[in-house]
Amino acid sequence: MNKKIKNYLNKNDIQLHAEYQKAYKQVLTDYGINPNSTFSELMSTYAGEFSGSKGTIMNVAGDLSNREQSYNLKLQRDIGLDKKYLQLLTAEYDDYLLYNIENDTVVLIEGMNDKRLKEQDFDNEWNSFDDFLEVFFDEIMTDWIWIFHGEGAMLSTAVFTDFEKAEEWIKKYSLSGVLTKMPLNQSVYDWAVEKEMFTPKTEFHKKPGFIQQFTSASLEHFHYKKGESGKKLIGK
Repeated sequence: MNKKIKNYLNKNDIQLHAEYQKAYKQVLTDYGINPNSTFSELMSTYAGEFSGSKGTIMNVAGDLSNREQSYNLKLQRDIGLDKKYLQLLTAEYDDYLLYNIENDTVVLIEGMNDKRLKEQDFDNEWNSFDDFLEVFFDEIMTDWIWIFHGEGAMLSTAVFTDFEKAEEWIKKYSLSGVLTKMPLNQSVYDWAVEKEMFTPKTEFHKKPGFIQQFTSASLEHFHYKKGESGKKLIGK
């Protein structure tokens, strides 16, 4: 498992007691999941559910342990979900987010469409559970900074690593302008392409003139007028 994700989980999620870790790992192993996989490590180490960019995923080991109430076993019984797939999303969601125990991939199908699942028609697919976790925990995998661009200024005038400090400075001097959250050590263009928020469709989209002016409405940003509290314009 990615070290940064593991550190985050160790800090923010409750670890299972040793006896439960052993029991959960055995449940997964009996189901046919590699005990040395990242999937097994996550599900047999931490308690509760996990929240991220794709919603809330359940602890599948815990789900499989409770055979009478298991959501995954219910899907297998009621709709014939192939046993090689394990649903990650909790029952409140209407989408398939499935882990394939045979090849460690994760697939997304909006609307729990069984026909599309059978035809391997996915809305998204990750080549490994590790790849999926990097997207799922995207916010913690990316280092962010806040850049202030003052009203009427040609260039940005301040950079912060902390939103509260940025807002304190803006209010201190009654400033007007836009405060934008941006990825550190990565261009907005590359970030947007990587996160599939922008797809270059023409050669012009790959030209220096386009890339050097590129910005994204998906970036979280706030507008200030004379230091007044920022109005959130866009964001996650």
